[in-house]
Amino acid sequence: MSALVLNNIPQVLLVEEDDWESCEIPVLALPTPTSTPIAVPTPAVEVPTAAPVVPVETRIPVKNTYGMYPYFLAGVEGTVQKELFPRADFPLGNLKNALTTQTGINNYVDVVRNHIKSMFYVLKSTKYYNPVTKSRIPPKKKEYVDPNFQHVALNDQLKIYKLFGFQGHIGSKKDDEDAKREELLEKLKFILYDTNTLIVFVELLLQRIYVTVNQTDIRKACDSVKTRSNYDNKSYGLSQYWYHNASWQKLRYVYGGGSLDMIGGSGDGAIPIEMQSSILKTTTFQK
Repeated sequence: MSALVLNNIPQVLLVEEDDWESCEIPVLALPTPTSTPIAVPTPAVEVPTAAPVVPVETRIPVKNTYGMYPYFLAGVEGTVQKELFPRADFPLGNLKNALTTQTGINNYVDVVRNHIKSMFYVLKSTKYYNPVTKSRIPPKKKEYVDPNFQHVALNDQLKIYKLFGFQGHIGSKKDDEDAKREELLEKLKFILYDTNTLIVFVELLLQRIYVTVNQTDIRKACDSVKTRSNYDNKSYGLSQYWYHNASWQKLRYVYGGGSLDMIGGSGDGAIPIEMQSSILKTTTFQK
């Protein structure tokens, strides 16, 4: 440090040290970080909403309990379509469109049942009159169906005979034929007056044309026929739109039941020639 000279006497200038050179620098206490984590917003992930599960109705194919009558279902199917749409070029297409509404289902069930009713009463009249031999048969238990034949037409009786293969036997086969006719009448009666049987029969007809209709809608239609004014009315005449395919062959004796003399022909219900030959060979071998 340089000295100052005053009055020729050297003087030493004492300089105070600055505080910062000697003093201790206080340490500032920093705030202790808290342990609470800072919440970081998580981006929202959009979860797709699952579509409501609609139960699928599993439909088991209806078993055909009328298989012993080869042309029965085909006849009902064709007659009903022609009666519903007599002027249509493609009545099947019109029917499928109609069955998409409850009104269309109701109309279809009504026509089916009315057709079965006419078949039932015409067939019942043949218990007392043989349309082949044109001879009367004494009624049993005083049962009469149009006893004076004012409403039942001979031609309609013959149509029924042809459809189911009845021959009008008067010999040893008459009792057999009568029993089978009684069996058929019982089946038709159940279709007319048992709701569950009618439902199954309608489903069987729809199954043949590959149309699926909700069973609840079919049941509604079948339940409602009991409210019709003509529910208990009798009908003695077949539909003017009676359907018979020209390719159907004459049934030789009532309905099949496994009898070989029923096999043959072409068209609905027929068995191929090759299968006929195989069956005949097997039967001959067994004998």
